Amino acid sequence: MTFTESIKTCFSKYVTFSGRASRSEFWYFMLFCLLGSTILSLFDGFVLGMSAIQPASSVFGLVTFLPSICVTTRRLHDGNRRGWWQLIWLAPIPVFLAAYGLKAHSFMIVGVIAMIACVVMLLAWLITKGSEGDNRFGSNPLAADA
Repeated sequence: MTFTESIKTCFSKYVTFSGRASRSEFWYFMLFCLLGSTILSLFDGFVLGMSAIQPASSVFGLVTFLPSICVTTRRLHDGNRRGWWQLIWLAPIPVFLAAYGLKAHSFMIVGVIAMIACVVMLLAWLITKGSEGDNRFGSNPLAADA
C-alpha cells in the first residue's frame, strides 16, 4: 500500500473498527499524522504568529483522531489481538495514584518502568508482521492487495 492509498483508506474507513490493517497502511497513516501536525504547528507559529493557541494544528488533530484509533485497532486485529490493547499504557495509572497518595517515590519509578514496558510491548505488536491467512478479525489485508 502506498502513502496516498493509506491516507485514502484510513479516511474512507473513518470510524471502522472491524477488519485488519497492514503495517504499511498503519505506519504511512501515522507518518501522515506526524508530518501534518508538524507542518501545521509550524504554520500556526510562524505564519499566524500563534504559539499558545494553534488552530490549524488543532483542527488537524481532531480530524485525524478517530481514524488513528481505528487504524490502530485494525492493526492490532492483524496480529489477532483485540483493539482494546492500545489502551495498555493506561494500566500503570493506579501505581501513579498510589505513589502520589503515599508520597512514595519508589512507586513512581515502578509506574514509569511499567508504562515504558507497556508502550514497548504495544510498539512491538504494531511493528511485527500480522498473522498469516484469515483470523477471527477477517482476511489477511496483504492477500487482498496481491
